[in-house]
Amino acid sequence: MQKHIKVRLFFLVFSIMFFAKVASSQSSEHNFSIPFIEKNKYLNYLFYSDSNTQASLLYVKYEYLYMQKSKPFRSGGMHLSVGLNIARFFSRKIILGICYDFKVFPGHTKQYFTSNFINDYNANYISTYDNNLDSIRSNILFKTINGSDNYRIRGSALYNFGIAFSPFPQKFGGILLQLTKSGCYYPFYGSYSTENLTKDNDPINLKLTNNYSVELSCKPYNFINSKRINVLDRKIKELYKFIVVSFYYQRFTLDGATFNNVSLGKFVNQPFIDKYSNQNYFGVKLGLGLY
Repeated sequence: MQKHIKVRLFFLVFSIMFFAKVASSQSSEHNFSIPFIEKNKYLNYLFYSDSNTQASLLYVKYEYLYMQKSKPFRSGGMHLSVGLNIARFFSRKIILGICYDFKVFPGHTKQYFTSNFINDYNANYISTYDNNLDSIRSNILFKTINGSDNYRIRGSALYNFGIAFSPFPQKFGGILLQLTKSGCYYPFYGSYSTENLTKDNDPINLKLTNNYSVELSCKPYNFINSKRINVLDRKIKELYKFIVVSFYYQRFTLDGATFNNVSLGKFVNQPFIDKYSNQNYFGVKLGLGLY
């Protein structure tokens, strides 16, 4: 049930953002109009564009993230980024607002643990517990990191929330800066029973909540063209005009991490958590964007 709710939420948010963005990118002269908006002077200013408009009220990006394979618990895969341009309430020129990146489908991104990482984990592994559930959790974590009995981590989900800024959304490549606090979780799969651990036989998750990210995006087409593009005027072969390339940095930490909603520090000693905290992760993104 929880998975179905997430799927519906994903498509609902995507649909609302996409069609709102399309509407805001069209002027009334393109026969795309909503009467009550046209009759209100401020709403007309807010949702319709003219020749001076460089930024919309909303923006959306759909991108694929690739990060270094050698990094433990890396994120990756297709995800959606949506934003509300607060500056649009008083300016047509810039983007300054809030943004939210999310990926609700974990996907199939594989995790690769180096021999050094595995050795460090094993040296700090806590194996003795005073209750059966923590013992089961510890066993799952140990088997997964050591790759035994077909235990594995498949995919990851992310959710980043923060601020976005672009001084020239349609010029000089349409550089867009996003500063976010990022969280993610990684589902653990194996032959273990999830009874008393999760609901509906969902996999156990490792959750990280204290990462921070910086993303710098650009639209290559806007290095040679500074005119705002109306979505409804475009053909499929012109999708290249909406290509977005992003450079992604994440300040990774295991501080505050939980495994099946229990502190990671209960299953591994603090020196391991300290060693693999405050790490620098780099990645690149490629996709389509409307802003």
